[in-house]
Amino acid sequence: MLEFPELLDFPDKLMCLLDSSIINSKRYIVLDGGRGSGKTQSIARLILYLAEKHTLRIVGAREQQNSIEDSVYAVFRDLILKYDLNFDIKKSRITHKESGSEIFFKGMREQGAVNIKGLENVDIVFFDEGQQVSQSTLNILLPTIRKNKAKLFFALNRYVRNDPVMQLVGREDTLHIHIDYFENKHCTEALKNEARECKERNIKDYNHVWLGQPLTTTSDYLFNFDKLAKAALVKSHGEPIKMQSVMSVDLSSGGGDLCCATHVKRISNTTWDLAEEVCWEDPDTDVSTGKIVEMYGDWRPDILIVDASGAGYPVFVTLSKTISNIIGFLGGSNDKCEDPTCLNNRYQAYLDLKYLTDQEWIRITSQYMIKDLETIKKVYSASGKIRLKTKQEQRKEGVDSQDRGDSLSMAAFAIKHFLGKVNFQELDRPQGMRTLKRITGRKKR
Repeated sequence: MLEFPELLDFPDKLMCLLDSSIINSKRYIVLDGGRGSGKTQSIARLILYLAEKHTLRIVGAREQQNSIEDSVYAVFRDLILKYDLNFDIKKSRITHKESGSEIFFKGMREQGAVNIKGLENVDIVFFDEGQQVSQSTLNILLPTIRKNKAKLFFALNRYVRNDPVMQLVGREDTLHIHIDYFENKHCTEALKNEARECKERNIKDYNHVWLGQPLTTTSDYLFNFDKLAKAALVKSHGEPIKMQSVMSVDLSSGGGDLCCATHVKRISNTTWDLAEEVCWEDPDTDVSTGKIVEMYGDWRPDILIVDASGAGYPVFVTLSKTISNIIGFLGGSNDKCEDPTCLNNRYQAYLDLKYLTDQEWIRITSQYMIKDLETIKKVYSASGKIRLKTKQEQRKEGVDSQDRGDSLSMAAFAIKHFLGKVNFQELDRPQGMRTLKRITGRKKR
């Protein structure tokens, strides 16, 4: 039996963190689980031990940190005091008096942008509350930590199924351990009693809070994550009475957003299939018009619905000159809102898509599309009505624009509100065409 100092008295399931042959072969260490499982404590203890033996630069990171109290500073401080370790505890950083190791604390996102200043020579990153790490933070952080032997530790209680940190799980350079409170020998009886009370009161809360299971949905996310996970397995039942399809196009004005076209086909009387999905980066309206015309000729949809807001309007107008069965989608309008709490057509379109996914009436095999839909959030507007978060609001949270999701939601919108309900031959102008008003003179005073 090997003897370890009391500082390293880990739960049995985490003792592998002390195996140098394992740790030295891993760059990422991901510990997930519920409350009381000892994740944060174990990582902090290991880091303090290593900081005594080697000269290391260590950062205790959070996605956002408004003050030192928001960090794991207190965890390190309390352990140092408890075990009388040879560290100098300052207001914002901790240094070892002999090895020279330094621990400082940093919020990765400041004023809506990822701030990686000072991280190039870091040896260890400890990201507590790892469920809050955004995809954009990971995209910048991972290549910034360049040292060959650098380690990134993540402790998290999973929030939703698509927590970005979980994409590291399954890689050869990742050690992943799930641990629960009943596997932690240091979990107190008081905490165990809290877990039992929670289990009796609300099993869903127990599964999430104490067992670390991701939520199936939350009040701010629109879609049910379990339903989205099942979307790839949706099967058709019987042959459709009529073969139909819808083509939808979301257009970008640049800024890193994509233009996306989707082709949704009816595969039974109630079920649809995302058959094709094409995205491109070039915001040039001529390029987009050409691509749309080419895809329209190949797919031959019953309805073509095109983003007719902002930069998309000129493309819509050009297409309307040669394509009769075209609809312009005006997300800011509210003419199709069915629920009194719905603010605009953009939210209504996503509600139409949510209905299809909840009923398991649409097959989506594209994981890119699923990831887009998993990040859709809703908020209350000043008027009390519900809308989706804007792209600007999402970027502040590190969430990329859901261009694929926008395109598919428009297809669901066309299926619900226009397919079989519009006679394009009788229209004097395309649906969604805005009336242009010309100002002929100044207003008299």
